Amino acid sequence: MGIPYSEEIGDDNFLYDVVIQDRVRNIPEHHKTPFSAALGIEKVFNRNKLMITAEYFAPIAPYRMVEAEPSPNSVNPPELQPIFENKDFLSVVAGAEEVFNFALGYEHQLNETLELLLGFRTDFHYRLKEIPQEFNGYLHLNELRNNQYHLTCGVSKTRKNSRFSVGLNIMYAENTNQEPFAGFVNPKDFDPTFQNSILEGDTDINSVELLYLFPTIIIGFTHNFED
Repeated sequence: MGIPYSEEIGDDNFLYDVVIQDRVRNIPEHHKTPFSAALGIEKVFNRNKLMITAEYFAPIAPYRMVEAEPSPNSVNPPELQPIFENKDFLSVVAGAEEVFNFALGYEHQLNETLELLLGFRTDFHYRLKEIPQEFNGYLHLNELRNNQYHLTCGVSKTRKNSRFSVGLNIMYAENTNQEPFAGFVNPKDFDPTFQNSILEGDTDINSVELLYLFPTIIIGFTHNFED
């Protein structure tokens, strides 16, 4: 695993290679799900149906999702073991921010057997912005913070005891001014005065822009075995 450079792991002329190897069986895991509350309404008028729903997810304070016991002999060379304050290399920290999502649905009866279906929903991210200092050094899920928007349209055909539906869902998400994971623009060789980096550029410049556009085809079939 990669270890950020520290002046304690080298000197002016030499940088040590550090290898951390750890293996533990039967590591306990604790998964938490947030408290949530939802509310929805439905309005029927003429040949139309309008549905609105919203759901709130409470935050989850950061916690050790994977709890591994520290291994005393996982650092090689062994003389570098004391420089690591946290020797729990396999524990993972998780948590969640509060989220409020909503959705809109619309149905229109084209005729006795055919319906038009439209929908829109949000899927906002819940990932933590920052990991508290008390969990510094633990592994955590370093995922992108994407707010997703879903637009769905389709038709549904009803027969005597069955219903066939087909539709298209388009997911859209955009991230701008994101901090890159690594900086390879104008990379610098090892320079302790430049963020103690090694062959990296400046990662403090929020220059990453991401765009997601993901279509999905939806096919559904329902059969009622009772008349």
